Amino acid sequence: MATSSTLEQYITAPLKLALGQTLTGVFYHDVAEKQWLTTNFQGTDIIAQQVELIFGSGLRLYCGWDTVKEWSQYSLCVSQQSFCLEAIVFTASPDYWQQRIGKPLTSYSVYGYKESTWHTAGGSVERVHLNEPHLIVLHFDSSLVAVANYTAEEDFHPRFPFGDDVWILFEQVEIEEHIQRLGFDKLEA
Repeated sequence: MATSSTLEQYITAPLKLALGQTLTGVFYHDVAEKQWLTTNFQGTDIIAQQVELIFGSGLRLYCGWDTVKEWSQYSLCVSQQSFCLEAIVFTASPDYWQQRIGKPLTSYSVYGYKESTWHTAGGSVERVHLNEPHLIVLHFDSSLVAVANYTAEEDFHPRFPFGDDVWILFEQVEIEEHIQRLGFDKLEA
């Protein structure tokens, strides 16, 4: 079972490295070219693989889904190493990122489930996951952005708290809606 040390290793330790550093660039890693980006043009982008954040010191953080033994198959992770073996990489649209570029990462919050139980088709307990993250809120001064892992939805309303797509959310109201809709807990490592 995952402990808070798993959360520390796969989420908070890499983010701590970026605290106080200025965001200088953002790239999306996807399976399709930029013109095919899944976006609602209202503050939500959905990509297939990962978001690459570049900071002033040269630090690169990759936020996306990976497989962590103690969590479900598609686990939200942050790493200094790319999760992708093959991807189309393109610069994220400045429309929403421009408010964050040039600003320092001042804090972050992690949301998911303190405990979740997965059942087999017969109803018996298959696995219990502890401290499993599904959404990270990054604060750049007074601007924020969230990165989450869900399955892509045509109406941009998440139905499941896991999946093989990465959602980037720029609107605070929408971020709060996702947290409430999916019943996330605030996680501490």
